[in-house]
Amino acid sequence: MDIRKLQKAVISALEDIKAVDIAVFDVTHLTAEFDRMIVASAHSARQTKALAGHVQEKAKKAGAGVCRMEGEDSGEWILVDLGDIVVHVMQPRVRAYYNLEELWNHPKPKPVPKPPAASATAAGARPKAITDPKATTKPKPRAKPDTTAKPKARSAPTTRTAPTGRVARPTRATPATRAAQTTRAAQATRAAPRIKPEPGKATAHKSGAPRRPAAKRVARKATPRT
Repeated sequence: MDIRKLQKAVISALEDIKAVDIAVFDVTHLTAEFDRMIVASAHSARQTKALAGHVQEKAKKAGAGVCRMEGEDSGEWILVDLGDIVVHVMQPRVRAYYNLEELWNHPKPKPVPKPPAASATAAGARPKAITDPKATTKPKPRAKPDTTAKPKARSAPTTRTAPTGRVARPTRATPATRAAQTTRAAQATRAAPRIKPEPGKATAHKSGAPRRPAAKRVARKATPRT
């Protein structure tokens, strides 16, 4: 059965018994179980039961079958399943609490446009080969070396001389420094101890040769004169 014809039959059945806030949602992109969902409100449980029964009668007259019906006992929320279309008849308090519109009211995503095919390619013509401009350019010839130019003369290597240091000139001694040097030398000679040579041992001379020990003096006896 055509879904548009069945949708018109359901809406007319709801309007016959004065349903309020009728909303239709296309859910083909959200689920594969059904294509349309219709939500309507009734002011009392008696009106919800009457709306559900009238929708069921109109669908059968249009040639559609009723799969199931739920919620007839309480009358607050009655569901009528017609296969491709699911009808919810609810009281305003229950409809505001469950808020089915927020769950199912999502627009279809826009299809991504395909890039247009080239007319030459579609007709079967061969596409032109894209040539690389860098490959077509000829390489520049190398410059030949100039043989006529004379070679530059090499300069002799320069020798570096080591820096000469300044020689310090000797300073002249003043009379005061000379007097101080003589006093220091005199004090040093006085303080040095004198070593007495032992008898029988040679002592060093200033020239470095050992000095012979002094011979013992022998007292000569006086001989009487005759």
